[in-house]
Amino acid sequence: MNILGYTIYDIFRVRKNVLDILKTQDYDVDPYYNFSIDEINLMNINNQLDMLLKNNKSNNKIYVRFNLNKIKLNEIVEDLYSESIDDNNNVCCPTLNKINDSLFIISNEKMNDSCKATLKQYWEQNGIFISYVPFNNLFYNALKHELVPPHKIIRDKTVIDDICHKYNIKNLSEFPNIDRFDPIAMLICMKPGEICHILRPSKTSLESDYYRLCV
Repeated sequence: MNILGYTIYDIFRVRKNVLDILKTQDYDVDPYYNFSIDEINLMNINNQLDMLLKNNKSNNKIYVRFNLNKIKLNEIVEDLYSESIDDNNNVCCPTLNKINDSLFIISNEKMNDSCKATLKQYWEQNGIFISYVPFNNLFYNALKHELVPPHKIIRDKTVIDDICHKYNIKNLSEFPNIDRFDPIAMLICMKPGEICHILRPSKTSLESDYYRLCV
């Protein structure tokens, strides 16, 4: 099946790259891994490409939405972050929690200023974090590029406290910044206020530790 010029091989490759990327951030990808291209094609036909992953360390969730049919963002958010009623009139909890969880949208459209403004508004006014990545940008895994050092979000407050003590940092704002719309920050779903560890090659040693605050 072909959606907007994308082949099933394109979808298969993008899906695998997304799982590989989220695995680096400790998400449990096993339930969605090792599917054949025929199985992915069947999922595509039945509109079942979306994935809900849980983080192995924090238990936070991330919902990966393949939005290739241009469904409006507000409709997606309403569907995932609102309570619903089942067939027996029971109230069902939202799929995602505003405080801890994230939404990863794969779109057939590029990011523009209007989209950035909308994503910032959702975060600043509603506490909803959305990472938006164009489909074409996921044909390859940017984290595997030789010029991109490993990036890892630090979610353990004790580890952050130890880093601050080591470098005599009194306030997180003293860390160098990484923009939330930085391509790598978007890939790893880094929220404003979070710290990431970057392991870079060094002239004086094999590798050096760097840290960035997402803003």
